[in-house]
Amino acid sequence: MVSARIAIAGALFLGLGAFTYSEHASARPLPTRASRVQKSFTATAAAAADNVLADLAAKTVSAAKVESDNYVVEAKAPGPYATSREGAFAVEITAKGGYHINPQFPLRFKANEAPDGVTYPKPVLTREDGTFQEKNGSFKVAFSAAKAGKYTLGGVVSLSFCSEKNCVMEKVPLDVDVTVK
Repeated sequence: MVSARIAIAGALFLGLGAFTYSEHASARPLPTRASRVQKSFTATAAAAADNVLADLAAKTVSAAKVESDNYVVEAKAPGPYATSREGAFAVEITAKGGYHINPQFPLRFKANEAPDGVTYPKPVLTREDGTFQEKNGSFKVAFSAAKAGKYTLGGVVSLSFCSEKNCVMEKVPLDVDVTVK
């Protein structure tokens, strides 16, 4: 974690170029003014690196619900589900505040690799496969399980939201647990 913080901090503040950072006790001391700047740089860089790592962790961890300032994306599995019968879970998308779903963006849901015994009749869904309006929409992700059990299903939603000032594009990983009887 420390080396990741240092690497990110260095990348974030590369433009400052006049500073060096070393964890080694044998490192040559910097002059007094430079030492003060280095301490400030190190604290600021470490804080910025922590923020970058937190953002990366938030984007790579799958969940049943992901929420930001601009949107909410949620996977819901209402059940019940039976073996050898098609079931489906919903992926619901909602724009928040002054944002709306970008009508020109090719919305898409791509299912993760199916667990053993589970199949997706259509593992990639596009805007045309879902129902979308200005502020909300959804995909129904069909699946079938050959045997009873608890499964984690999911995938990645590619989406875009716009306001009057800007557009945001995201890839949101989602997982949902389903129980098949």
